[in-house]
Amino acid sequence: MMRIALIMLCSFIALIEARATEIHFSSGGTFHAQRLTGAAYVTCDQGRGRRMVLVQCDQDELSPGEYDAIVTDSDLDITSVTLKNKVGHKEVVQKRNFDKKRRRTTRDFNLWIWSLTQSGLLDYGKNMVTFELARKNQTPIQGQFEVTVVDDGIRRCPTMSFYSNNFMDCQPGSTMVCGQYFNTVRSCY
Repeated sequence: MMRIALIMLCSFIALIEARATEIHFSSGGTFHAQRLTGAAYVTCDQGRGRRMVLVQCDQDELSPGEYDAIVTDSDLDITSVTLKNKVGHKEVVQKRNFDKKRRRTTRDFNLWIWSLTQSGLLDYGKNMVTFELARKNQTPIQGQFEVTVVDDGIRRCPTMSFYSNNFMDCQPGSTMVCGQYFNTVRSCY
C-alpha cells in the first residue's frame, strides 16, 4: 500500500513538473511550408551525340528551418528529450541528448525531411507533439506542446538551362538536376 502511494505521489509530482516545464523549438511554435516547383532544360553530351530533356522539379521547404533544437528555461536535470508526433498514418519518434548547461538538445530534430532513412516530425496544420524528458534516477517528465505548420501554397520558379557532361543527368529519374536547379534558383525563395 505504501509503495502504491509513493508511485502515485511521484506521478503527481511529474505531472505538476510537466505543466511547469515549457519546452519548445528554438525557432518557436509556428513554421511555414511552401512547395517550390519549376523546370530545367538539361543538355547532355554522349560521345558524338547530344541530348536535351526537360526535367520538372518539385521541393517542399520549411521555414525558418527544416531542423531545430528543443530549448527550455527549466533547471531540471534532463538527460534526453524524446519527441513523438503522428504524421499521416505513421508515428514519428525522435530522441536527442540534452545539454543542461546550454538548456538545449545537443543535436537538432528533423522536422520536415523525408527519405528512405529518416522521417520528418511535423505535418501541415496543427501538430500536438508529445515529449518525454528523461532524468537521472527520477520519473520522466511527460507532456505535449503545439506546433503549427502553415501551408503557404506553391511558388513557381523560373525555367533554367543546364549543361552536363554526364549523360545520366538526361535519363528519367535523375535527381542531380533538381538538386542543382534549386541550389541555383535561389531568387525563387
